Amino acid sequence: RVLAAWAVGAFHIWQQSWYSRPAAEHWLRAGSVGVDFLVMLSAFCLWLPYARVRAARGGFPGCEGFWRRRALRILPCYYAAVLLALLLALRSEGWSAGLGKDLAAHLTLTHTLFPRSYLFTSLGSVTWTVGVLAGFYLLFPLLQRALRRNIWLTWVVTLAVCIPIHLLGWDARLVAVHIPEFLFGMTFLIMPKRAQYILPAALLAGAAAARSLDGKITCAL
Repeated sequence: RVLAAWAVGAFHIWQQSWYSRPAAEHWLRAGSVGVDFLVMLSAFCLWLPYARVRAARGGFPGCEGFWRRRALRILPCYYAAVLLALLLALRSEGWSAGLGKDLAAHLTLTHTLFPRSYLFTSLGSVTWTVGVLAGFYLLFPLLQRALRRNIWLTWVVTLAVCIPIHLLGWDARLVAVHIPEFLFGMTFLIMPKRAQYILPAALLAGAAAARSLDGKITCAL
């Protein structure tokens, strides 16, 4: 997680400075991949307790209390950050209807759905990841239930939904393209050993094939 966070930081440093020496520029620009690693690692860490119970007892535990625990973990710090950003925005630009809509979207974790609160927000643009993760948390119990029934069917359905959404341009907020990453983090621990060796090779092959079509899909793969 630390390495992924540093990678994202390096990308934004490059983004603000436009550092252009070839030897370092490639790695700085590639730092955005850290977001993909963080999504995968988040799912991996969330799924780990369930995988341990499955290994010990031979079955999956339920997800009772999952959403409450997630809310207690992320919402206090998130709302504190939004409140601080609001105070700064009020001081610099004052209250407006646009700021009110921006605030409402952030309070409901729907800010990635609207350009005003996602691309042009006055309340801290980095909070978009919290909105994306909140969507993943909503999906977690559903994905857990689907994985219990059929791992491969869950993957087929997920890719069949997410990839067309992204290619058709309906995924401007880059949510659908990250869902397979989240699913990968959940799935890896419960795959048969053979599949754990085959899947990385298959993903690399898919990344190579998708390179000429869509850079973000290549990055995700």
